[in-house]
Amino acid sequence: MLFLSSVICTLLIIANAITEYQIKGNITEERLVNRKRVRSWWVIFLVLISVLYVGGWLFKFLLYFLSLWAVFEFSRLLKIKVSFLSVLFFFIGIFGYDALIHHGDHDFLLIAFLLPFFLSAGALYFRNHLKVRIVFIVLFCVSSIGSVYIVSHLGEKNGYDEKLLILFLFFIAAASDISQYVSGKLWGNKKLVPRLSPGKTYEGALGGVIFTGFIFSLMFPGIINVSWVASLLLGGAIAVTGILGDINVSFYKREANVKDAGASIPGHGGLLDRIDSLMFMAPMFGLYLFFNGSAGY
Repeated sequence: MLFLSSVICTLLIIANAITEYQIKGNITEERLVNRKRVRSWWVIFLVLISVLYVGGWLFKFLLYFLSLWAVFEFSRLLKIKVSFLSVLFFFIGIFGYDALIHHGDHDFLLIAFLLPFFLSAGALYFRNHLKVRIVFIVLFCVSSIGSVYIVSHLGEKNGYDEKLLILFLFFIAAASDISQYVSGKLWGNKKLVPRLSPGKTYEGALGGVIFTGFIFSLMFPGIINVSWVASLLLGGAIAVTGILGDINVSFYKREANVKDAGASIPGHGGLLDRIDSLMFMAPMFGLYLFFNGSAGY
């Protein structure tokens, strides 16, 4: 984990130097936002490293907190007033899900990784039934962010470095988002989904998929025993699911007619703006680990 932490720290230092250099040359709104974005990345990185170092209950608490935060942001987008009953339902879902992870059989883990995709589809399907929809969304937040915990749990069971797996997952989600942004800025021309995400282009998406696959092929074989070809394909597939996760949250933002899901993370928007891709990437990553290491579970 030390090597990957050093890589991330070095990249953040470089990004920080670039943004400061650009601002000294010419101050623009976009460059000021990029400075805020990099500073927020520093905070995110330091919090994640600290939580992973302590591990145990603190790691689980962070995921519970992020799940609740995501539910609140979805509630604002849907203009739903959060009640005591809805919070109670959330905690019942959290503790029930946690119990199933630890006491369910092996096949439950497969269902757990598939669940976020079906719940997300259900929330879209029942968009004209608000009460049903919010149930799907709560369970989606719990299961998608909970997938990060199951990745750690499954990694430990199969003899992997579970902390390194989680750090790599967060790193690859960020790398995919950033590479899509940079590719889109440099070569973006044709809009991918103009009605939902006007800034997303085919060129940006393709650049993100290629770059993510490349990073996977370089780094993932050093984390688990897998070929670089399999890593390349897996990285590309995970990047595609991340794009779908981004589009999924964009649908709700367009429904609410807002650009960002919130304003709690400077330079990024809300939590959903930061983890939208991760909410699909984590279960996809978990599915690979499930089938790759199920024999040793």
